Amino acid sequence: MLYFLLIIISAFLLHKYSSNREKPGSNRYYIITCLLWIIVVGIRYRVGIDTLQYETKFENTEGMNVIQIMFTAGYEFMWSSFIYVLHSLNLPYIYLQFIHAIIFNVLLFVFVKKISLTPSVSLILFSVFLFFYFETEILRESLAVIISLTALYLLYKGNKTLRAYVVYYSLIVLAILFHSSALIMLVYPLILKIFESKFLVPKLVFILLLLLLFATPIVDNFIDTFVSGAVVDKVAAYQDREISGSLLYLRIIEALIALVVAWVYSRTKNAGEYRRLIRAGVWFYAVLMIGACVKYGIFGRLVNYFSILYYVSIAELIVSKVKNARVVGRLCCLALLVLFLYQMSRPATLVSGIRYYNKYLPYTTVFDDTGFEDRVNFQNLQ
Repeated sequence: MLYFLLIIISAFLLHKYSSNREKPGSNRYYIITCLLWIIVVGIRYRVGIDTLQYETKFENTEGMNVIQIMFTAGYEFMWSSFIYVLHSLNLPYIYLQFIHAIIFNVLLFVFVKKISLTPSVSLILFSVFLFFYFETEILRESLAVIISLTALYLLYKGNKTLRAYVVYYSLIVLAILFHSSALIMLVYPLILKIFESKFLVPKLVFILLLLLLFATPIVDNFIDTFVSGAVVDKVAAYQDREISGSLLYLRIIEALIALVVAWVYSRTKNAGEYRRLIRAGVWFYAVLMIGACVKYGIFGRLVNYFSILYYVSIAELIVSKVKNARVVGRLCCLALLVLFLYQMSRPATLVSGIRYYNKYLPYTTVFDDTGFEDRVNFQNLQ
């Protein structure tokens, strides 16, 4: 109920911001929405499976230095540093949670406002489709994602000059120090031209080559040789849990919807300053979704780096001045909502299903921390 109320309040505030955007003081509605999200996420108590794991490892690493935390908890340097500093100051886990909420949401709201023609609709879609996952689950990765998107925005803002590339890669290194999956953003600028292009053939050729590559043992051999055992085990765990059985057809449907959105968005004219950034991002999202049908353990993580751009593109289609684009955007949004609700109604998977939502997402705050002690790691959910 709280989350539904949060969406309603956010939609109201963002509508007020959008309808008064040209008037002085309209930004206050946007800022209030951001603060609301920070407070709700920051003071939650044991909400989300990954949150439980982060809290447990936070408690178990007390008294360790940064290097010990990295090896014991399996975290990258920056997140381990956060933990070390808080332990040094004798501060509880709630502070780490609040720091994450502030950094992520401030950067998210700034980024969306800078690149989107309709930041209000974009954030409403985020609150429906991505809020749970980015705000309560993939905490380290969500910071890596939003830092990477900020780097991408600055790269385009700087017209891809040498200085802009230096800033971009500096921020990507920072993102990698939060989560190693951000390595994908090191190579992304090398293939940007393919996805910025209006032409379909180069994209289809890239998709075909990618699928052919992953149909061979080359990638698996590379991962086994150069990637740490812990990461390999994690990839295998996602592969086993998510791509098996009836979930495969859901991935295929989602990939087809992504292709439709990418195609229509690339063919629709608008005056957006960062249109090329969004067009490239939504196309790469579609490619990764196709890859997720084959190798979810790899692509299912990488797709997170472009999902925000994906929903920004859908938001712009929904309010497009072109009738056909509006129809496609709204139909795709409706289809994604049906798929989302369907996955919620299923038995629990890794981070979805009604049993998961009933057990791990009912909300309480740190001021009422008497319940939910029975929430445990996801292995006990299966």
